[in-house]
Amino acid sequence: KNYGDLFPVLDVEAPIDNKISTKALIDWIERFRKRFEKKTRRRLMLYTGAFFIELYNDFKLPNGTQPLKTMPLWIAMYTHVEINPDYPPNLGGWTRWRIWQFSDRQIVNGVGNPVDANWGPDSV
Repeated sequence: KNYGDLFPVLDVEAPIDNKISTKALIDWIERFRKRFEKKTRRRLMLYTGAFFIELYNDFKLPNGTQPLKTMPLWIAMYTHVEINPDYPPNLGGWTRWRIWQFSDRQIVNGVGNPVDANWGPDSV
């Protein structure tokens, strides 16, 4: 089977330093995305956690828009966390995700364990 190229992904997770504003975070992601897509002519996917979207005001700007929702979404939300729902909810303006990282504790024979586990379609 010819799987083609990997989808380029921007990984956006909890900052190490003090929390930046939602607007500053979204502005940075948008600038990076536009520059990346212009230079590579490839669409960029966003990887982030459900908790992170919620932490940053549902990725909503002060004017109420959610510009990141146009990016394909790879969402992390672990099923072993008791307060999480069975499936990722609609967050940040997205009504669907492309890939779901459902565990960071998966055991795979022959691989150093534990590993992240993801669900997604054959093509993204």
